[in-house]
Amino acid sequence: MDSIPTRADDAALLRAFSERGDRQAINVLLARHADAAYRVALRCCRNSADAEDAVQVAFIEVLRHAAKYRGESAVRAWIFGFIVNACRHKAREEGRRASREERAAGSGVLPAEDPALQDAVRSAVRGLPEHYRLPVWLHYCEGLSSPEVADALSLSENTVRSQLSRGVEELRLTLSASGLSVTAVAVVGALASAAVESAPASLTSSLSGLSSSAAPAAKAGVLAKLGAGTMAAAAILSTAAALWSGGVSDDPRPPEFSRVDEKIREWLPRPEERRFDEIGWVKAWPDALRLAREHGRGVFVVAHVGHLNLGRTDGGSMSLRGGPLSDPGVISLLNSRFVPVYASTLDEKDRELARIGRDSQKAGFGSGTEYVYFLDPQGRVVDGVHICTIRTPDLLSKLNQHAQGEPGGTLCPPTPQSVPPPTGARVLHVTSRYLDAKLQVEKGKSDYHAFPAEEWIELGAADEAALVPASDAPLHSAWPVDLAVAARLLSRVYPLTGNMIDPEKNRIQAAGLTAKVVAGRRDIAWIRLEGRVSIDHPFVAERDHRAVESALTGYIEYNRAEKKIRTLRLITEGAVYGRENFAVAFRSVP
Repeated sequence: MDSIPTRADDAALLRAFSERGDRQAINVLLARHADAAYRVALRCCRNSADAEDAVQVAFIEVLRHAAKYRGESAVRAWIFGFIVNACRHKAREEGRRASREERAAGSGVLPAEDPALQDAVRSAVRGLPEHYRLPVWLHYCEGLSSPEVADALSLSENTVRSQLSRGVEELRLTLSASGLSVTAVAVVGALASAAVESAPASLTSSLSGLSSSAAPAAKAGVLAKLGAGTMAAAAILSTAAALWSGGVSDDPRPPEFSRVDEKIREWLPRPEERRFDEIGWVKAWPDALRLAREHGRGVFVVAHVGHLNLGRTDGGSMSLRGGPLSDPGVISLLNSRFVPVYASTLDEKDRELARIGRDSQKAGFGSGTEYVYFLDPQGRVVDGVHICTIRTPDLLSKLNQHAQGEPGGTLCPPTPQSVPPPTGARVLHVTSRYLDAKLQVEKGKSDYHAFPAEEWIELGAADEAALVPASDAPLHSAWPVDLAVAARLLSRVYPLTGNMIDPEKNRIQAAGLTAKVVAGRRDIAWIRLEGRVSIDHPFVAERDHRAVESALTGYIEYNRAEKKIRTLRLITEGAVYGRENFAVAFRSVP
């Protein structure tokens, strides 16, 4: 890859990432602003650990929203907006953990460059209310113009100017009260020298995965000062990259990896949880209506929210799938007397399902986002019932009532309903389920606990390269996993809920995933994965916020000669959602 020009502007770097997936470019951009972002976060959170978490969360959001940047404000101000939002969200969830430094004692009039005044100003800034603290810091310490501060904080320019004036006066009065006699001009001068903190090594290391190329590491603190493309990219890379030379010893597969495999097998969907797959579901409306006419059968329609086949749907639909639709008698009737169809009411383009809902309502059978409809062979609605009211005996009765023609074979051969995308690429199969108080798989439950949810994530060549950036990593070398790839995986760590949000829109509070070579044999390297994640995931969209907390462990079996991942396994450890236990397992397929 060509090196990034030394003076490449922020917008060009952002475009390079959003349009071409250029990891070196985004690495340079984030390196350029890492120190300033940390300082802004530190002023919001007033706590270094929370500030580090906020920067990680904000930079993940920058990656996710890179394609949405339209240039209305400077990239720097745009990034700071994510920093501020991440800090405010953390404050709402965890409360403010203020840590104030003792104000420097002194007396007399001090010049702006006096170290005692600068220390006192930094301490006084921490004591300002947020609506003064953030504008003052962004403008006087980080050098943003008033319009840029307004963009970053979503305020009007007039409001920002007013807050800047009042904030400086508040600082002057605070300093005077502590015995420091200073003018407003001296306060502003001291603020210009107040931005001295650098992003700590732990934070820059956690951000290091954004570049897939290897380069020597640099000391924390030079990130924002170097500014040059190649040097800035080098500054944010892991020190482990410099160690990637030499071979891997001829060791056996680490025995602790067997426990990961065992847990994955335990958490996978069981045959009785996939009885849904024994029904001959028809995928397309034209086929379903054609088969109904040709064979004189009625159409059985399950209208649901989300993805019934994957377990990401509402509680009523899950109870229907885990109960009546898993009953052998129901399955037999559907396959021999009906044309079964399921369709999502969230699909606004599904005109046929919308037509069925309207006709059912007009006929007095009702309709809804979770409803079962019975159609005759001509596609006319002859009955309808809300999913939440359906029990197995009731459904058997309805099926016998509306069955037409003679019993026959299944018109559409039953097939697995949860399948990987037909891209031919390697994918990760993700399983999520609740566990009981003893951390065992639940049995005999309904609604959201009826069966596990599933998902398929494509794992492309770029993702594999980001997970293992150097094929010749020696024994004991370690590195933080690419932040974008880690966030893509860890955003899936949550149980079944009524919130059908895109997983990658989950609000990650803190996240990290590290890799370490622990053994190897010939061309195979065994790499241990360890991580943690905290997520704010509302049980229902925008309501009933609950926290996800989990550690993770797993491994990669890596073929160094082919530079490919042969196997990836990852499981949660001690995962909780609010007060409920759950588990998530990732496994590569094939």
